[in-house]
Amino acid sequence: LNGTGRPGQGPKAGPRLAAKGFTYVGSGNAPTFSNARSEVEIFHDSDADQGRTLAKALGLPATAVRRSVYNQSVAKFIVILGSDFKG
Repeated sequence: LNGTGRPGQGPKAGPRLAAKGFTYVGSGNAPTFSNARSEVEIFHDSDADQGRTLAKALGLPATAVRRSVYNQSVAKFIVILGSDFKG
């Protein structure tokens, strides 16, 4: 999700994810555009290692991975790209 309002963030991230074996399913806007830091949201603690691999593929630190407080079934991970993302 685009968390900065800069156009084209998702399409810049997709090829990086595909190169590491992740399936990019699309993009949209985050609820706000004031995200200074990117986040990789995981929904199960057992996905933390894979979440860190995903973060690394995007040039993000392992600390970008966090356990989401939301339940969902659309994707295994949701990435909110903040202004720290260098696409």
